[in-house]
Amino acid sequence: MASDDRRTIAALAPLKLSGMHQWYRWGSISDGQAVAVRPGIGRGSQTALLVVIVLVPGWLLCAAGVWPLLVATVAVIAIVAGVVVTVRAGLPGRAIAPDLHRYPEIHRVLDDPDELRDFRQLIGLAERVGRTLPALDGLIEPAEAGENLAQAVWDGAKLHVRRQEIRVVLDDLGDYDEAKLPSTSRAVQNLVSQRERATELWHEVDGELARLTANLEAAAEAGENFIRERDAGEAARRAEDALAKVLPAEFADPAVAGEQLADETVAVLSAYRELTDSYGSHR
Repeated sequence: MASDDRRTIAALAPLKLSGMHQWYRWGSISDGQAVAVRPGIGRGSQTALLVVIVLVPGWLLCAAGVWPLLVATVAVIAIVAGVVVTVRAGLPGRAIAPDLHRYPEIHRVLDDPDELRDFRQLIGLAERVGRTLPALDGLIEPAEAGENLAQAVWDGAKLHVRRQEIRVVLDDLGDYDEAKLPSTSRAVQNLVSQRERATELWHEVDGELARLTANLEAAAEAGENFIRERDAGEAARRAEDALAKVLPAEFADPAVAGEQLADETVAVLSAYRELTDSYGSHR
C-alpha cells in the first residue's frame, strides 16, 4: 500500500512514493506513507545560504590563485544541484502506481475522504494483528497468518472501493428531484428503483465490512491479550522464584496464571481459525 494526503493505493504490484516518505512492514504487508513537509527555513533562505556556502570558499580559492573559471564552473554546478534538491525536498510525497494503467485489476485506489478515513481505521486494526504475529509463533504459523492478513486487507480495499463507487451513484441520484414529475412517470419509477438498488448494495457492502472489522478486532484483541497474559505470567514466576529464596511460603498460585493463559490461547486459536476460514488460501 502507498498513501499520500489525497489517496491510498492498495495493489498486488510494486508501488512507489515520491518526495518525503516512510515505509513500514508488518505481517506480509508493506505500507508506505508520505511525510508532510514541515515548515522551516523557506526555500529562498535555503538557496541564499547555499550560495554563501559555495561562493565564499570559491572566492578564497580564487584569491589563492586557483583557476577562476574552474572555481566558477564548480560553484554554478553545486548551486544548481542544491536548488534542485531543495525544491524536491520541499514537495509533498505522492503515491505512485507504475502499473496501474496496464493492470488496473490488481490495483485499488481510494480517494473519497470518508472511505480513506474508514480504510485507514481498518489498516490500523490489521497492523495491530500483524504486530502480534511474531509472538504467536508456536500457536499459529506466522507466515500463513501473515498471508491471510494481507488477503483480508486486500478484500477490505476492494470493499471500500466498491462502497466509494456506490457513494458516487447515490450522490448522483440524490441530485434529481422526482417530486417535480408525476409519480406515474417511467423515469421517476426507474429513478426510485435504481436508488433502492444502490441503497441495498450499500448495506450489503457495509455488512461485509462489519464482518471483516469484527474478525480483525477479534484477532488483534486475542493476540494482544495472550501476549499480556504471557508477560504477566513470566513476571509472576520470576517474582515467585525470587521470593522463594528468602521465604519458603508460596505467595502465588501458578495454576491460576496458567489457566488464564490457556484461556487466552484458546481465544487466539479461535480468532485465527475464523481469519483463516474467511481469508485463507481457499479464497
